[in-house]
Amino acid sequence: MIGLLSPVSLLVLGLMVAALRWIERPTLGWAVLGGLSAGAIVLSHGTEVYTSALGLAVIALARFRRIAPRRLAVHLPLALGLAGLCAAPYVPTLLGWAGSGGAISAGDAFAVNADNGRADWLQFALGITGAVSLIDLPLRFALIAVGLTMNRRVRLAAGLWLSFVALLVVVQFVDLPPVRTLMVLTFPWLADYRPRQIAVVFASLLGAGGLSIGLTYLARLRVRLDGRPNAFRRLALACGLVLVFFAEGSAVSVYKRVTQAVAEQNVFGADDGAAMAWLKRNVQPGEMVANDQTVDAGIWAPYKADVPILLPRSSSGANRIDREPVLLHVGDLPSAPGAMATACALHLTYVYEGAQPTSADERFLPERAALERAPDLEQVFTSGQAAVFRIHLPCN
Repeated sequence: MIGLLSPVSLLVLGLMVAALRWIERPTLGWAVLGGLSAGAIVLSHGTEVYTSALGLAVIALARFRRIAPRRLAVHLPLALGLAGLCAAPYVPTLLGWAGSGGAISAGDAFAVNADNGRADWLQFALGITGAVSLIDLPLRFALIAVGLTMNRRVRLAAGLWLSFVALLVVVQFVDLPPVRTLMVLTFPWLADYRPRQIAVVFASLLGAGGLSIGLTYLARLRVRLDGRPNAFRRLALACGLVLVFFAEGSAVSVYKRVTQAVAEQNVFGADDGAAMAWLKRNVQPGEMVANDQTVDAGIWAPYKADVPILLPRSSSGANRIDREPVLLHVGDLPSAPGAMATACALHLTYVYEGAQPTSADERFLPERAALERAPDLEQVFTSGQAAVFRIHLPCN
């Protein structure tokens, strides 16, 4: 599997289940559950709105004849209103962030997907099936193919899987202006692993259907081979080895994904905890701490130490343009008058150097040795590799 299901993915699946249950039994309770799930998705990770929209569209097409239009006309506005009410506190922040450029500019989004002609079909196949390598890829494709031949029990899962696969094929291997526009409008959803992750969920359902058919066929074959026990034992042994390898491959995939996630995101250690405690005791109201984006535990200072930071993850594009030069010149701000003026206006007082940097983001802060030599910085706290520097600037 390309990645473990995140809590937001579970919310998306919960929304789809609520929609299916409402179609089978259109009660107010299922509509309320759907609205709550939708609001939670917006609050947790707004890009999953795209996942939800595509999934609900496929469900509506597949179950069109069963939808009760009168109940839908009453329950849908209620569900949307409830979702909007839940997400209302976050909407102003979201609109302000989107209006100032969002997570990435259109030009950067184009660059991410510009090399469509040399895209890797192998990685694509691994991503939509959950295969670990070329060894178990044929088996997974075979199980999915068998699952696609099943009756209507998996028809919806097949439609959802094929929809996500078709979308990913278009985005990765078709280089046309409308496709690029779609990619930009939905960025970073289409540039990340999320659509593949959802595709793997439905691929797993199809694979389970294919495995069910295979076991049924094996049981029938056993009856035919009653007079040939050795032949049946060899067949059963071969099937058992395939299943063991299949399970082992899935376990390896999950282990690798967890290990990667821990290495990339687990940057808060005991030394950082001590540094955060020092910040909480010493930073005065109105003062700000310079953090190196999301490279280390400095990004957690607002939550661990109750202090504002220079570059929070939710900062708008305009703020980042003004503040990034401050981080680049933090060791020698008088040499960059514009950056120094910004630092003075923000009352930037401290610089945070985390103990466990991650390789997932680019480092902007100068190296530790450069910070220690900087004439305008004073190291006021250290614990292991975590350190806090005080900035001395001639601000009015």
